[in-house]
Amino acid sequence: MSEKNLAQRILSVMSEVQGVTKKGFNNFHKYSYAKESDYIEAIRPALIKHGIVVIPSLVSERSEPQNDGMLTSIVMKFTVINADNIEDKFETHIPAQGSDKGDKGVYKAITGAKKYFVSNTFLIPTNEDAEDDASDFASSKQSKPPVAAAPVKKAEESVASKPVQQFSKTTSP
Repeated sequence: MSEKNLAQRILSVMSEVQGVTKKGFNNFHKYSYAKESDYIEAIRPALIKHGIVVIPSLVSERSEPQNDGMLTSIVMKFTVINADNIEDKFETHIPAQGSDKGDKGVYKAITGAKKYFVSNTFLIPTNEDAEDDASDFASSKQSKPPVAAAPVKKAEESVASKPVQQFSKTTSP
């Protein structure tokens, strides 16, 4: 392996993994989605090639009754390690929820957390244009036009106009 640090290795993975194709389809709600296996198939070879190890672990889990089943809330910890220097690593926590009538709520939440972690850490797109909905709208038989966007706030109301010093302090949990 090379002498690259973890950030450089992540950048190498990001440059290789161009996107994930949505291969899953939810028949009930009629939408396509990227499955966990789609993300793993896309990223695993690049992680191995660039010497990055990802270790997921469940930090907390809580289930609450819902109208139709249970809602399970979890927090997953993901440790990302440079395989050539195990001191070069970072950890992140990802909350997630899974709803199920049986015993699969925790597994649904874990799957969601993994997909969120991979897609956001490595900025992996799902190879679709969010504006495609506009063409779907034009071809649909909906009677109402889409709602207009909310007006942009004046500069004095926006976060961008506040002093930088106000936002520069970093705190740790």
